[in-house]
Amino acid sequence: MPRRNVWITLIAIVVSFACFDRMVQQRYSRPFSQAMAFVRDHYYYYSEDGKSRKNPAGDPAVNERDLFEAALDGIGQNLDPNSGYVRPSAFEVFNEEVQQNFAGIGVQVSTLNQEEGVMVLSPIYESPAFVAGIRAGDKIVEIEREPVKSLFEKEAAKEGGSTEDLFSRLVRGEIGTKVMLGIERAGNDGIIEFEVERNSVPIESVVGGFRGKEGKWQFVLQNDPTVGYLRLKNFYRNSAEEIRKAISETDEVKGWIIDLRGNPGGLLTSGVEICDMFLEEGVIVQTRRRDKRVDDSYEAERGNEILSSEIPLVILVDRLSASASEILAAALEDHGRAVIGGERSYGKGTVQQVFQLEHGQSALRLTIATFWRPSEKNIHRDLDNQGNPVNDEWGVIPKESLAVEQTEEERFLWELIQRDKEYIVFSDDHPLVATKPIEAILEDVLLDFEEADREEIGALLKDYKDEALQKATRYLQGKGTSTKKTQEKWFQ
Repeated sequence: MPRRNVWITLIAIVVSFACFDRMVQQRYSRPFSQAMAFVRDHYYYYSEDGKSRKNPAGDPAVNERDLFEAALDGIGQNLDPNSGYVRPSAFEVFNEEVQQNFAGIGVQVSTLNQEEGVMVLSPIYESPAFVAGIRAGDKIVEIEREPVKSLFEKEAAKEGGSTEDLFSRLVRGEIGTKVMLGIERAGNDGIIEFEVERNSVPIESVVGGFRGKEGKWQFVLQNDPTVGYLRLKNFYRNSAEEIRKAISETDEVKGWIIDLRGNPGGLLTSGVEICDMFLEEGVIVQTRRRDKRVDDSYEAERGNEILSSEIPLVILVDRLSASASEILAAALEDHGRAVIGGERSYGKGTVQQVFQLEHGQSALRLTIATFWRPSEKNIHRDLDNQGNPVNDEWGVIPKESLAVEQTEEERFLWELIQRDKEYIVFSDDHPLVATKPIEAILEDVLLDFEEADREEIGALLKDYKDEALQKATRYLQGKGTSTKKTQEKWFQ
């Protein structure tokens, strides 16, 4: 065949494939557009009095944006529970969390609907609000000298949302701009005004056992400073560096507790990097695509360790520890580097990837692979039609002597106490009260509850004991030698 004819044939094939691809896309895009148009032009909706009517102003009865987002929501609902459409507002928050900073003033506020003001639970450490002197217990009653109540009413009419959402939208802004807050403070007459300059607010993913002087985290247990302790809340971009800094600044500990309870996971790359900090060598995790073949294999590199292998580790997990939490716990357990305490983990062994839509304004989060621990077991909890696990190896299972099953009530109380540990409480005679008795803890935690519930919750908190943490502490106190030499490895 002449060369000219060969080129013509090849071009024809390419054009045919392009036309076929376009035809496949249009097969569904055209009916979708038609459906949108039918709804826009013909749909009748019901008014609050129950009578069918068309929009009297002649505008579309349903916003096309709402239809578009509902359609993408529908796509996600027909996939697995971890896949779905991420709307623009949620995608913005997602990006802020993963990148670990946002522009604002940096306060945690009560989620109760308070008509006269917003209660500050705590300023975020070293945030603009912290630097300005805003304290836990302050009530923000004015923003730019306008009552919070009227501002909330206006903002709720625009977009709705919780107290926290409304407040966030009102005080956020560009870095370097200022916002005037009017505050009522116990023991002071009238309104105190604070002009707070907005700045980048860091989101910490690693917290310690308690706050020390000036609000800095101490990465040891308060009742035993020879036991190192850190709780990893999420796997974010800077989490590995936070852990590296916490451990490097903590001396003379006989062992470490890494608390992953309540940690839903996060970035796979962050989980791998943290694993590499505790392992000398070997597979950390493998990912496998739809054909079950290994897609990526992540391995520890010698020289990246930040802790002597002679220092024992206990990792605490619970029913909500998932994904990257399970990667970290499983890898360190399989290599004999750590023992597991707490309760069986969630069992999420799938990897999601975020595909941006609308030039980065929204996204699709899709499950693209499964991850497998070094012992070549898939942690994922697959369920049958009745909702029961189809295998017995899902999740990460704690060592029998360190296992603790929490009741729902105990879980609730644990969450309250963890939240309270992050609050920064000021007093008149000391810059910060870091070592708080139970009475002070109750005052902080109960700010976020209706008055009728406070007495009951307070009584439960007084009697609560963190049994999983106590067992892990006793284990390390009596250990004295590395877990690496005493625990059987999966590959022996």
